[in-house]
Amino acid sequence: MKALVARKIKDPSVLWLVGQIIDGSNPQEEVLTYFPGDDLFTPGERRRGIPIGNQASQFFSNVYLDPLDHFVKDRLGITGYVRYVDALPVFAGVSLAERARVQSPSPSRVVPPQDGSAK
Repeated sequence: MKALVARKIKDPSVLWLVGQIIDGSNPQEEVLTYFPGDDLFTPGERRRGIPIGNQASQFFSNVYLDPLDHFVKDRLGITGYVRYVDALPVFAGVSLAERARVQSPSPSRVVPPQDGSAK
C-alpha cells in the first residue's frame, strides 16, 4: 500500500504519516504462500489486510482500487460506472433517469434497473 501511495505522493512528510497509519493499523496476517519468483523470505515480507475502520480507509481504498477504475472505464469501455470505496454499481443500457432510481439495498446484490429500488 505504501508503494502505491508513493507513486502519486512525493512529499516525505505525507509519506511518513501514511507509513505511520499503515504500520500502526490492525495487525496484518502473515502470508506463508510461495509464488513463482519468490525467494525464501518473500512470504514473510508479504502481508495481507488493509487498515479497516480508521478514517484513512476510504483514502486507501481509492488508492488501491484506482487501477480497477481505469480498467473498467478505459479498457472495458463501461461508461456507466461509479464507485464509492468498495461499492461498485455498474449501469449498462439504461437511461440517466433509470440510473438515478437504482439503489443498492445490500452488498453484492444485482438489481435490475427496471425494478427501481429492490424490496
